[in-house]
Order: sequence, then C-alpha cells, then structure tokens
Amino acid sequence: MKLSRLASILGIQRIDHDREIEVLLTDSRQLTFPSSTLFFALITPTGDGHLYIDELYHAGVRAFVVEKLQKEESEYPEAQFLIVPDVLDALQKIGAERRQSFKGKVVAITGSNGKTTIKEYLYQLLTTAGVNADRSPRSFNSQIGVPLSLWQADPEAEVCLVEVGISKPGEMERLAKIVDPDIVLITNIGEAHQENFSSLQQKAEEKCKLATHSSAALLLYNGRDKVLSEAVSVISQPPLCRSYTEHRSRLTPPVSVAELLLPENLSAIMALLDELVPSLSPDTTIWSQLEPVEMRLEIFNGIYDTTIIDDAYNNDASALLLALEQLKRVSEKSQTPSCLILSDMTGMSAPHLREALLSQVSDMIRKMPPDKLIFVGKQLAALTAELSGMTSTPLCFESTNHFLETFDPQTLKGYTILLKGARTFKFEKISALFHPKRHQSILDINLTALLDNLKYYRSLVPSETRFVAMVKAFGYGSGDVEIARLLEAHHCHYLAVALIDEGVKLREEGIRMPIMVMNPESSALSHMCKHSLEPEVYSLALLDKLIESCRRLGITHYPIHIKLDTGMHRLGFDTHEEFLLLLDKLKSTNRVRVKSIFTHLAAADDITADEKTLGQLHTFQTWAEELEKTLGYTVLKHALNSAGISRFPKYSMDMVRLGIGLYGYPPYEDKGTLKTSLRAVASLKSIILQIKQIPAGDSVGYGTHATADTPRRIGIVPIGYADGIDRRLGNGNMSVRLQDGSLAPTIGNICMDAMMIDLTQASSVSEGEEVVIFDEQLPLQRLSSTLGTIPYEIITSISSRIARHYFRE
Repeated sequence: MKLSRLASILGIQRIDHDREIEVLLTDSRQLTFPSSTLFFALITPTGDGHLYIDELYHAGVRAFVVEKLQKEESEYPEAQFLIVPDVLDALQKIGAERRQSFKGKVVAITGSNGKTTIKEYLYQLLTTAGVNADRSPRSFNSQIGVPLSLWQADPEAEVCLVEVGISKPGEMERLAKIVDPDIVLITNIGEAHQENFSSLQQKAEEKCKLATHSSAALLLYNGRDKVLSEAVSVISQPPLCRSYTEHRSRLTPPVSVAELLLPENLSAIMALLDELVPSLSPDTTIWSQLEPVEMRLEIFNGIYDTTIIDDAYNNDASALLLALEQLKRVSEKSQTPSCLILSDMTGMSAPHLREALLSQVSDMIRKMPPDKLIFVGKQLAALTAELSGMTSTPLCFESTNHFLETFDPQTLKGYTILLKGARTFKFEKISALFHPKRHQSILDINLTALLDNLKYYRSLVPSETRFVAMVKAFGYGSGDVEIARLLEAHHCHYLAVALIDEGVKLREEGIRMPIMVMNPESSALSHMCKHSLEPEVYSLALLDKLIESCRRLGITHYPIHIKLDTGMHRLGFDTHEEFLLLLDKLKSTNRVRVKSIFTHLAAADDITADEKTLGQLHTFQTWAEELEKTLGYTVLKHALNSAGISRFPKYSMDMVRLGIGLYGYPPYEDKGTLKTSLRAVASLKSIILQIKQIPAGDSVGYGTHATADTPRRIGIVPIGYADGIDRRLGNGNMSVRLQDGSLAPTIGNICMDAMMIDLTQASSVSEGEEVVIFDEQLPLQRLSSTLGTIPYEIITSISSRIARHYFRE
C-alpha cells in the first residue's frame, strides 16, 4: 500500500516522499526491509519508540509515524514523518482499514484459555477441506498484535481467523471496531490478567464486547462456563448467541482426535466447521491429516557448531515470513551463514492453491535469501531453477527420510539453520539429527511465562518505576545468559548478580545493559571496572579500595550503589555515625558517583512483621533524603523485593528488585491474585530408563529398607541427588507425574544419579516414557513444603549437568 494512502487514513492529506509500504514495524530490533517499512514510534510503559528513530533512519527506514520530533526534520532529509496525536491509535486505524478490504468471513476468537489451540487446529481442518484460510500468527492478540496480524493477513482468504486478547477493561471496544468480526467465539473466563479486573464477571462482560461492539452476526460461547453464560444472557441486541458446548454437530471425529483435544475445544471447532463449511459430509476425511499443534519455537546450540531455530509450529506463507525474519536476525547477530530447510506447505498438494503458494514462497526467499537453501518435498522442487541465481543452488529431497539417509549434516558446520516443516514431514527427526547428546533429564525454561511474570509485577507499580532483575545464582537455576538476553530485549533497566565473575560472564556473552554486583570482592575491583559492572558499596573499607582502583585506572564518576542495613543485618551501613563518615568520603572524591541507594527488607513476606518492615522503610527514606541533600544531586532509591512489590507497592520509589517472583514462585503464602497470576517458569522432566519386576520380600535401593510383602513393578529414573533431587525425597516422600497423568511415588532411597519410582499401579507405562518432577501443574512448592525449606533452595540446587531447554509459547 502506498504511504500516501496510509497517510490519508490518518487524516494527513499531503506528504513529500511517497513510497510503497509492505511492513509495519513497532520493534526496531525486528527490522528486515528498511526501504518498505513504516515504523510506529510507540510509547509504552517499558520504552519510547521515538528514541530509535535515528538508528532506524541510518539503517535505511524512511517512513515514520510519530507523536513528536526528537530532532529537526532537516536532519532526516529523505524521511517522511506522519505526525499524529496517538501512535497506537494510528496503528489501529490502519489495521481497521485493512480489515475492511477482506473478502471472506472474519472469525474472532477470545477467552482466557484455548484461543491459540482452537485457532490452529481449525486452520488445519479448513485448509485440509480445501478452504482458502488464513489466521493471525502465534499469539498476536494484543492492542498492537491485532492490527499487525490484520496487516499481514491475505485479504483474498475465504476465512480469516483472528485471535483477540485483553488485559484490562476498555481494551475490547477498540479491538472490536478494528477486527469487526462476522463470527465471535469466546472460550472461557479464567484468572489470567485478573489483577486488572474487579471480578470474573467484569472480565466476561468485557470479552462479550467483541460481539456487541462490532457487526458480528453470531456469538458462539462456552455454555459450561457459568460466569460467561451469565454475561451472555443479558445481551439484548444482535448478534445471535449460541452455546457451542450444546451444539449437535453433523460431524463425528474419530477417537484419536477426541483424545488430542479437550472436549470443550473440540466442541468449539466442530461448531465453527458446521458454520463455515456447511457442505462437509458427516464422513469427511479431513480429520485423518490432523496433527498435534506445537506452539513453541525452540532455539538451541546443535552439533557441528550450529545454531538451530526449530519452528515447526506452522508452515504457511505468513509463518514463513516471520521465521525468515528470525533467521536473518539470529545469523546476523552471531555473524554466521544461514540455511533454510523448508518442506512443502499445507495446501501445495491442491492444484488450485499450488501456484499461488509457490509464488509467495519464492517472493519471500528472494527478499531474505539464506546462504543455503534445502527443500524437502515434491512441490518446492519447482522453484529450483528460478532461485538458483539468487543463492547457492537449492538442494532437493523428496521426503524427510530421503534427507536423513543421504544428507551429511557436517556440511552445515557453523551455520544458523531454520527448520520450517509442515507436521506431516515430521521435521522433529531433522531436529534430533542436530541435537547434541545430553543428559536424559531436562529443565524446561518457559520464556513466555517469565515475561508474563515481569508484566504482572509491572502492573503493580507506577509505569515509570524501574526494574532490577535478579539473575544471580545462574538465574535462580534457570540460566543466567539466556534470561539476561531476554530481559535486555524487553527493556528491563538493570540486572543484578551476586559475584563479579557472574557479571563478567554476562559481559562476555554480549550483555550491555547495566549490571549491579551485590557482593563485590575487594580483590577483583579492577576486573569489575574493566567490564563496567556497578558495585554495591556496603562498607567504608570497600569504598576506599574502590576509590583507589578508580584512581589507578584513571576513572572518574564510576557508578556505585550504596547499601543501607536498616534491619536485615546482613551487608550494609547500619549506624548513623558510619553513614556520616560515608557522606564525607563521597563529598571529597570525584572517583565515584552514587547511582542508587537501597536497603533490603527482612520480612516483607510476613504480615505479622509489618511494623518492622514499615520501620525499615521509614529509616531508609530518612537516610536517603540526607544523602541527596548532602551530595547535592538525586539518586535512584529502591527497597522492595518480590514480596515487597506485592504487599507495599506505594513504597516502590524509583526502582524495585524482582527476584524469585520473576521465576513464578510466590514469595509468600497467598490465595489471591498473586498465586493465580504468576506462572512457574521451570519444569523438571526425566524419563523411565528401565522397568523391573520386584518379587515380594525383595528390597529396593541402598539400605535394603524398602521391602514389601507383595510383588512390585518399579521404574528407574536417571536423576538423583547429584542433580538436585534431595535425598530426603525418597521412600515415598515425592511423587512424579506419568504420561497418563497419574502419580508414582518414589521407592527406596534417592541415589546419586538415579531414583526409583513405584509403577505397580501403572501397568501401561513403558520404558522411555517421560516423567515430570515439577511443572506448573505439579508445583515445586510441594517439594519445598515436604523438605521444610523454600522454593529458592530447590530451584537453585538443580545441577548444571541437567540441560536447560528454552522455549517460547
């Protein structure tokens, strides 16, 4: 679309520099096609897009939607600025205009859970049925994501599935006008984002506005959800409202499909199929090609120095574009050559869709050509000739098995490789080819959950509050470098580590954001300064040594953070006399400059100790004011930890420190929104290595104490106390979850590298099956409660020999 047309949508009648716009960009880090990009300088609680205009202009972007100009327009002679009162509103206006060009039906799916699952399975079934369908990518369902997904959608599609989500009241009215759906489906009302709603009823009423504030003709809803049903019952105007859980479909899916989906999700899909494709016969075969939906992208370091981007989440044209952008970013950042391994797409086997799909694939590869191109399947081979001159000649394989049998993975040594395959091609086999051999126990780290937790805590304090994220102790066991990269990308203001070596490691891995060192060793201060790490200063002796180190290095105004001991009685200045001596030293030197002053609350999690907590806060504020008055400049002030943010948000001051709460563990016993809003980030899993039949009277494990009068069936799991499983959790003090959902208790003592579980009541379980030690549904807190300790101790005890596996939903 021409920039002049987009300008007219925003009420701007004249522009000086017109151009064709293909990409709407809101995140400067995702720049791919500068010359055809329109950048929206959004102002959010975590950043201001206007700060990136200069960088983007020098990278080739020439079109910007802004609320203000940071510099004179003359400094950007080739740029066109569209100045608007509200950048987000401008993005949404363009999304709404784009939607009006759609020729087919638009189905909007909302609800607390199940949106993406229903959207993805329905999309599979529609395309298998020969319907030209499109859908929003991944979870693009926010105020920003919805207009972006509409911009990317195919206006010629017969059906477009759009996911819609809200996090607070007032958002749905805007989204309803943008999407303007023909059909609305609401899945359920749960606790997600409940902190921003007064009740579940209010949330249900807000969700219903997707139908009542648009021209939707039909609202399908979950009739088994009482709160949702009550909200729907008071709708007195169109659309027509029907419960999909009471819908009697003409279609009868096979048992395998019923096992794949939750009953309510399957009911929703069948109701929509009946509505969208009424010509489907009851004995349709579309179910036979339905594959499980993998809704996460994995990036891992593979064998032969490769980096693997495993994105078999979906494989259609819009999904390919996003994946190619990811490949380009990762390969450029690591300065490695890139390779795309791509299978035929869903729909290419249909003659009436094949030519258009091949053309789209060709266009996208031409825009972002990888250094090496590998096709798997019979249809993509048709592109070999036309793409040969653009990159190295594409390699073609008829099937995944053909690739595995004939391709030498060592030829991709040092490459960043994108795996993009339709489910029928089973690209997990190719992924396994590059996976390094690793410990059979894995700690899964859900990066999406971690960001959800950060967003929740941000909602509790004023928007201008800065956040320090604690990544000490190997990121609370979750991995320091990977977590730090994620937090840096999402505009966290500070990282905090315990030791200088922890900070140096982050610097060596390319982390550039400010890093605070909580326990700096006086013997390594020069090393710390060379890596721009900012120390906590807790004593006069440490300050003297730091000043001397700065003098030797020729450094002035080195940033430091003053620690006050107001009652914790750990590190810090704890007497007023010592504090006054500190102020004298700070006034008399220009080698250091105070960046912040802080204290640590001893019992913010204990309601019975609130008097002490408030006393600590009062003392801290008094001394902080004295420091600022004496030094003549303001500094950042922070006192709240995870528990403090939840219980004392009015004392957030300039900055807060987020530790265990970031990783999804409530810092105190809570039955309200804290418990329901936080998501456990880590999941510990292993496998059953061997199954044995134990005769009556025989013992199991060390000590020969675990005996029984009846025969038993046991499983040996390759994880033990050397991996972080406390020895006290043996002998039935812990249960693991089996693949069928049942629990199996430990039997005998925990060994160094293994533990035994009782499978006597689980006769169908076999060797090689997965067992879960803890995850979101089997919380870590049950183990800490058994051991009489806290979750921190357990999660930080997981051995480094347990592989960390990072993924996004």
